[in-house]
Amino acid sequence: MVILVFIERFLKKNANELSCEDVEKFIKRHIEEHLNLDYKHIYAYEDFDELSKDISTFANSEGGLIILGIEETIEKNKIYPKRIVWGNKSLSKERLAS
Repeated sequence: MVILVFIERFLKKNANELSCEDVEKFIKRHIEEHLNLDYKHIYAYEDFDELSKDISTFANSEGGLIILGIEETIEKNKIYPKRIVWGNKSLSKERLAS
């Protein structure tokens, strides 16, 4: 699957073996958002219309990785990850998928 390729490309690990620590290490690498990488605050989860636009954009191009739950920072007109932002426990992978 394309998503798995991007997870392995950016996070340097098999998707089934990822941990919170792996994501934290990735954020510390301070990689700028680009055509195939997008950071989204956890509140993006609540705006399904906006989130679905981002997902559709990736699906209609060469694909990419959206990391949900990352606060962004802007430096010199470029977007970088700032920190992990946790949502409430009612948020679930299943809810997002639906």
